[in-house]
Amino acid sequence: MFFTEAVGGHDSALMNVLLPVGAVVAGIFSVAYSVRFIHDVFFNGEPVGLPKTPHEPPRFMRLPVEVLVLLCVLVGLFPALVIGPLLAVGAQAALFGGPYAPLPAYKLAIWHGFNLPLAMSMAATAGGVLLYFGCSGASTCTALVRLPGWIRSGGREAFDFFTTTKLNAARGVTDALENGSLQRYCSCSSRWPCWPDWCHTSAAAAGRRLRLRPARRSPSACWWSG
Repeated sequence: MFFTEAVGGHDSALMNVLLPVGAVVAGIFSVAYSVRFIHDVFFNGEPVGLPKTPHEPPRFMRLPVEVLVLLCVLVGLFPALVIGPLLAVGAQAALFGGPYAPLPAYKLAIWHGFNLPLAMSMAATAGGVLLYFGCSGASTCTALVRLPGWIRSGGREAFDFFTTTKLNAARGVTDALENGSLQRYCSCSSRWPCWPDWCHTSAAAAGRRLRLRPARRSPSACWWSG
């Protein structure tokens, strides 16, 4: 489905090239990550340097995972029988807001023939396997993505740094604007008239809905609505 949407007809000729190539590249990295996970967990020998020796989980902890695996296998083998009716109800609700509406023609099947999306999937699978085992040979994937300067052990620190920075920035903006102050909300709504006339925001202190509207005479005028 991912590759099929990537090769769909687009208005721009450049996008017709960039999207399929980007989808294949993304698929290669996804396969490489999945192969690394499976290989390191199940086929790379006993774990070393752990504070405790891991053991198999008890039966009732494995049962939910086994149920999910069974459902995934059934959906993969018999999609029209297992997930078809539920998918139709969800599609009707998403497209028309209720059941019993006629849906556009679609087909749930395992095999769609030899086509470009299948070739892209095979290329991504082969590329991901070659990427992982190629990196685990003479060099390591961690060494390939290692960044200079203050990042010493690979891209994980860069990811954590940028994620933490974005979260702190978003938290700072939220704390500065949504602090439960009616005066602050009125001031923001009067300074940015491009906001919609109806601006609903959560007032944490009151737990109610605040209706903000730019005033005609006084820029700080606003009204409560229940």
